[in-house]
Amino acid sequence: MKDQRIVVTASNVELNNLIYDNRLWMTARNEPLSRRKLIEDIAWTIYNFNGLIRSDKGHKWPIPDVYEAMGEDGRWLSYYFKEVDGRPFHTPSALTLERRRILDLHYRIKYPEIARKFLL
Repeated sequence: MKDQRIVVTASNVELNNLIYDNRLWMTARNEPLSRRKLIEDIAWTIYNFNGLIRSDKGHKWPIPDVYEAMGEDGRWLSYYFKEVDGRPFHTPSALTLERRRILDLHYRIKYPEIARKFLL
């Protein structure tokens, strides 16, 4: 039997690191999808992942209702994607922590080679 792939969610420390957050922001901002399609892609990626998702503490990560957590229309993404001089307008905050964790998880599952570079 083939080993299941294990993906670990980003920690609060990672998500609140400005360099990490900037790279996550840039990757998401460059997606060629509308806000709504990006939310659908995130949901599809997470719901159809056949491996194990663990928290950064090693526990099984409870998969949330992605549409509820991210907002079905993704309206918050418009604010998240705003920039000033090529940099994110937003600052990492507790208000968006779980949304950014879900967004990050999407890249860890779908594009692990990109997600690995968030902390380089």
